[in-house]
Amino acid sequence: MAIAGALVAACQPKVVEKVVEVEKEVTRVVEQEVVKEQVVEKTVVVEKVVEKVVEKMVSDSPLPWKYQPLGTPNDGKPITLTYWDWHAPRVEMMERWFRQYTDMYPNVTFEVTTIPWSDFWTKTKASIPAGQGPDIQYFHQNNHQTFVYGGLLEPYPEELFPKTEILETFPMTAEWLGPDGRVFWIPTGAMTALIYYNKDMFEAEGLTGDDIPTTWDEFLDFAKSLTQYDAAGRVSVSGFDVNGAEAGNTSGVAYFMWKNYGHWKWDEDYTRPCYAQQEFIDSLQWVVDLKEKHKVVDPDFLQLTDAFAANMAYMIFQWSWYTGDLNLNNPELNYGCRRVPTLTGDFAPCAGNGSPDPQSIVVPVTTPAERKPVCFDLIAYLYSNPDFLVDNALTLGSPPTAPALLNHPLLQSDESIVAAGPQSEWVMYTHEQGSPLALEEATKYIQDGIFLSGMDVKEAVFKAQEESDRLTADFIKEVGKENFHVAEREYRHADQITFGECLM
Repeated sequence: MAIAGALVAACQPKVVEKVVEVEKEVTRVVEQEVVKEQVVEKTVVVEKVVEKVVEKMVSDSPLPWKYQPLGTPNDGKPITLTYWDWHAPRVEMMERWFRQYTDMYPNVTFEVTTIPWSDFWTKTKASIPAGQGPDIQYFHQNNHQTFVYGGLLEPYPEELFPKTEILETFPMTAEWLGPDGRVFWIPTGAMTALIYYNKDMFEAEGLTGDDIPTTWDEFLDFAKSLTQYDAAGRVSVSGFDVNGAEAGNTSGVAYFMWKNYGHWKWDEDYTRPCYAQQEFIDSLQWVVDLKEKHKVVDPDFLQLTDAFAANMAYMIFQWSWYTGDLNLNNPELNYGCRRVPTLTGDFAPCAGNGSPDPQSIVVPVTTPAERKPVCFDLIAYLYSNPDFLVDNALTLGSPPTAPALLNHPLLQSDESIVAAGPQSEWVMYTHEQGSPLALEEATKYIQDGIFLSGMDVKEAVFKAQEESDRLTADFIKEVGKENFHVAEREYRHADQITFGECLM
């Protein structure tokens, strides 16, 4: 009755009069019919409320793409959609917006499951073909090859997602279309790396974020000047903690520096990725020297995020998704963000690599046919909604890829988005659209060999090159060259990038 009263209050007086009149009439018959008539009247009122919400959303939206609801989801019958995700800050945001969708359509509820990143893709790749996956899940571009071209996802229906309007609203989508040029997911944000710094620690030294240098050489000297040591000469407070951001899938500090040189990773025919370039070796050596030569952090010092949260690191290097993580898990930490340095201080020819993130919800191909329309209506409601996209950007700390929202006042008040803005134009977001995830195994030779086993940098890179050549050749043979998709040379400043000498 409380829900019915709230819904009635949201409508025009004549609707209230109608509801009251029906209740009185039916009450004089039998109690069972009262319940039946009330449900009917609630549905009518909900539809009127939704109509007003959608009308306002469409009329106020600056986006070229407008939400066009298909009608009351699932014909008003109760339905619970299952949703899987791995990132806690985003899950919290999604649950907030799921409740708004339920407020519009009370017959639609959600069951949310958070699965650790380490298990997420193994579980989804096994459960979807078996028809045991979620109705909807979050997506990551690393899986574009496997999920989109591997047939695990349902394409977005054209009637809800008109391609022309989608591409006008989110231009980056053009670089991530699937078979037959169809839309399977939407890149809604442009993620890049940032320098996170502790404002309180800086203030104690009489410094601000503006004192952070914009060239790597000056930045190194700055980090050395901030590092503190104990009586035994070991780092007690790091000026720049990079433990945990060394290499990984070539996406850490070294790879960011390597891109500053302006070199492609893949050969022109996209048959092999070349790590064995002198510039990449030099970049890795620079990271090794941070620890072994310049001692701004010890190899066994705290991992960067742990040190930052414990006020034991003045600065760290991290991807902008970390903003949401900090706001959720360390809300008391007084932090700021600045652009990442480059070799020269300028962004050209490339400020580094990044990825289209935030991305979007997707629908597995094995989601029951009768549930898919509700799933896609939800996705259309969310990603055509400017308020959601702003919340999405603020939660994940990345500038939106929708040009119409770039100057939104809330986004301009967010320090991580403002810091990422100027460099975003010079970040290469499509460097590995469809490379096999098996390459992550190859680059572990770099991370484990250099930073765990103390292997010589060049030796580790050559070992990774051998492994990546084998894995890439096997993968191309398995899927066929025509189904292997890499888009590195679609970088907007491709005319300024060259291919360095591959030493192997």
